[in-house]
Amino acid sequence: MNYSFTINVDRLELTYEKNESLQTMLSDNTINEFEFDSLRLIRENSRMYSHEFIVYGSDYDEKLGVIERPLGHLHFGSPNPNRPYIYLVYDNAALYSDYLLASRFYVEEALGLEFLRVSKCDVAVDFNFNVVNRFYRLFKNPDYDLIVNGEKVKDMKSVVRDVLHVAGDTTRHRPFAHHTPIIKNADSSMLVRAYDKGKEIDAESGKEYIREKAGFKRLYRIEVSLGCHRVIKKVLERLDLTEENLYALLQDEKTLIAFFRVALNSLVRVSRKRKSMSVLEPMLFDA
Repeated sequence: MNYSFTINVDRLELTYEKNESLQTMLSDNTINEFEFDSLRLIRENSRMYSHEFIVYGSDYDEKLGVIERPLGHLHFGSPNPNRPYIYLVYDNAALYSDYLLASRFYVEEALGLEFLRVSKCDVAVDFNFNVVNRFYRLFKNPDYDLIVNGEKVKDMKSVVRDVLHVAGDTTRHRPFAHHTPIIKNADSSMLVRAYDKGKEIDAESGKEYIREKAGFKRLYRIEVSLGCHRVIKKVLERLDLTEENLYALLQDEKTLIAFFRVALNSLVRVSRKRKSMSVLEPMLFDA
């Protein structure tokens, strides 16, 4: 079997500085649609923000030619004093389109926005083999020490805190099959999970564009989720990258792999004979 993997941003929230003129324009509740060159903003009701818009942009389809597709949601006016800026949350489908994700530069220019930071980000690695089973083989392997949130698990009989095992669809015959391991940091602002993404697509989301981007049908995923800028900043500091570096290199595979590995290692890693390593090494090469 030829082993393959693909890496992609799976969630993205961009934060922009305040723009008083833009915000004043968009705050006119008598107008529900705005056009900025090739962008169209349509107002939506929101319980979280005073103003929220679906952002549409132009794309090209081989059969239909130039078409309009949603890029994401733009919002501002949160009652939370810690959320005073302008935010753009990309739609999941747009993140799997190289063209639509690259539109972030055009959106910034067309709306007169000034990039501040990447405030939320999930990075997913999809494999064409069962990495969940491999994780559990490693989890039970006494030849490796397990390190979770920087603390080594004392021995094989010790309770492993901060690791959850969530059951998926099971049968009475196999009640403990199809588990999803989830590892969180202390405040749940960062987590990693491994699961059968192909099964989730078939049973729930129907996101076939993920399979199309990956190029293989059988999909098992390891996903790191960074839910606030504080944890993203820590990863960037370890990589010696700036906010602007990450923003510019969101579609660079080398950068995404490095970002993924550092985030993953901060949550869980292993050691063997005093050599610390990513869980990916034994999972991929000792299986």
